Amino acid sequence: MPEFKNVLVTGGAGYVGCALVPRLPTAGCRTIFIDHQYAEKRPEMPDFTVVSLVEAASLILSLPIDQKRLS
Repeated sequence: MPEFKNVLVTGGAGYVGCALVPRLPTAGCRTIFIDHQYAEKRPEMPDFTVVSLVEAASLILSLPIDQKRLS
């Protein structure tokens, strides 16, 4: 099993994201999801925070990168 458990989901409030995002924390994943929120729909997450795009970019850049998967 990989050591990294950070997951970034783009389109997290879309059809697939709404099904996937709530399941990731139960699998032990730290989940960040990004969506433009045109539909005003959010995944059923008991603990989530809405942040600006600048804050989201900062969070993404702070995630560790699995170098083995990139090579």
